[in-house]
Amino acid sequence: MRRWTLLLVAAARALAPPSAWVRRTIAVRELRIEVRERAQMDPDHLGGLTWTGGRALAEYVADRPALVAGKRVLELGCGSALVALTCDALGAAATTATDLDRVPARVDPRVFDVLGAAPLPACDVLLAADVMFTSELARALARRAAEAHRAGARVLVADSQGWASNAFRDELDAALAARFRFDATTVVDDVAGRERRKRPTMRLAAAVATALAVSASATTQNGTRDFAPLKSFLDAVILQYGNISLTVGDARGALFEYSNYLMTPDTVLGLASGSKWPAATALMACFHEHGVSLDDPVRAHLPWWASDPADERSAVTLRHVLSMTTGMIVDSDCDLAYDDCDARKALGSAAFAAFSRCRGDLPACAKELYDALPPRPMYAPGAKFMYSSLSFQFAAAVAVEVSGEPIGAILHDYVLGPLGMAPTCAWADAARNPLLGGGLACSARMMDRFVHAMLADGLVPAAVRREMETVQVSKVSQYSSTTAFWGPYCIGNWQECLYGQFDGPMPEQCARADRHGHPGCGGYWNFVDRRRSYYYNFLPSWTCDRSNAYCETGSPDDFGQGCPALYGAAATLKQRVSTFLDDIFGA
Repeated sequence: MRRWTLLLVAAARALAPPSAWVRRTIAVRELRIEVRERAQMDPDHLGGLTWTGGRALAEYVADRPALVAGKRVLELGCGSALVALTCDALGAAATTATDLDRVPARVDPRVFDVLGAAPLPACDVLLAADVMFTSELARALARRAAEAHRAGARVLVADSQGWASNAFRDELDAALAARFRFDATTVVDDVAGRERRKRPTMRLAAAVATALAVSASATTQNGTRDFAPLKSFLDAVILQYGNISLTVGDARGALFEYSNYLMTPDTVLGLASGSKWPAATALMACFHEHGVSLDDPVRAHLPWWASDPADERSAVTLRHVLSMTTGMIVDSDCDLAYDDCDARKALGSAAFAAFSRCRGDLPACAKELYDALPPRPMYAPGAKFMYSSLSFQFAAAVAVEVSGEPIGAILHDYVLGPLGMAPTCAWADAARNPLLGGGLACSARMMDRFVHAMLADGLVPAAVRREMETVQVSKVSQYSSTTAFWGPYCIGNWQECLYGQFDGPMPEQCARADRHGHPGCGGYWNFVDRRRSYYYNFLPSWTCDRSNAYCETGSPDDFGQGCPALYGAAATLKQRVSTFLDDIFGA
């Protein structure tokens, strides 16, 4: 067992330790943690007990051991030290426990005042559970949390009582100019034998709150942006373009919101391929946090992946997987003008059949998908782009492997949770085997938070975002029916250039626009315009009428038939709205 250091908080020396302590063994998932704590509650001494928030935080960490393994962990207000002991059992490199009271342990005490001005001890992970007994302590904890977050530490805070949580949130908002949320969960108190509901874990990430404005104009630093012409246009074409909801904003958040007919900004619909951008962002954030390079071969992380150099699949990297250039997997994405069309269709059918019949979890299903594909790729890795909604399953299997977290937790912890999109937004079958590239359902109002965060670098560092927005292969090798329409593919997003026909170089005006997004079957569109610094987020609910020439035509194999609302009316409306927005935000 590693030697512990206890830091006594000088600001509360008046709280004397209780005289009677007992040993207690607490189950934390598969772990059995022995603690010493006060035999009974003392109204004058709130510390020295295992509170419900500590149980919740210990279980949260136990479910995600990679959070603390090999890391320097600091717990503020440890009480019985259940959380710190759990981290130690999970392989933390060094664990420092602190509390207001003297804890009965053999330690070399040093003094640190959480209410003072001295810097926080260096750590990779800062933890605190049920320590907000007063507003003063809650505000101090918020300042220390912000201090650790700015220093690059992961910060996890649990609070089951809510006595001073508002003071904590207010101080955190002031310290980080950001907004976070508590997610509720339930654990069983194995002494009382009853369930208690609490708000256990708040992940500090660079999430930025958005305030939606529904008026037709918004005041900015450069004056007033007038959205009245756009609103008048949308009102005038409601018979052709009904059941739509859209939001528009800049780096500070939403400036304009519109909906009509039977649609509202809170209507939840499937996004289909609009899921790929959030999914890729969650995976990229996970890889960045765990030091995984996009140029790592997949075989370095998945033991079942081909490793023989004679097998072309052994050269596949995570970059190939996320940019859909493995040469191994494809949707039924082809054009009859190319001689590989039948082969692409057959490969796509085999891939989706394997995904549909799997009943295991994501790592197991990723292997089953891999085994169902031909051992020899259609093309060498990196040679050709082939659009695939299943390619991300392999990257997700790597993320699960390196993080130790289930895929549902990864999607929540890196995107849905930090932006407050859950539980409104969720991937279908998230706990088992979600389709990362097509399974997200969400509302326009919630997706506004995501698109805004991508414009404002609110989820991943700017360097990671720039990597995501870099075209990954040459323009000539970008043939597919999708790139012929959207533009060249990056990582989880297109560099938009509608009707660009990518058998040649990108038109100069498309490159200059630097516009990125990922639409989805069913009509969902989004993009960020880097040059003009604004974003657009559009979710329709289309009916089968003359506004949609593709809808229920009975020819699903023709180009575009699989996405009836995307290539017809939605594309036309998107182009017309873009013209208004370019005028509003300037050339």
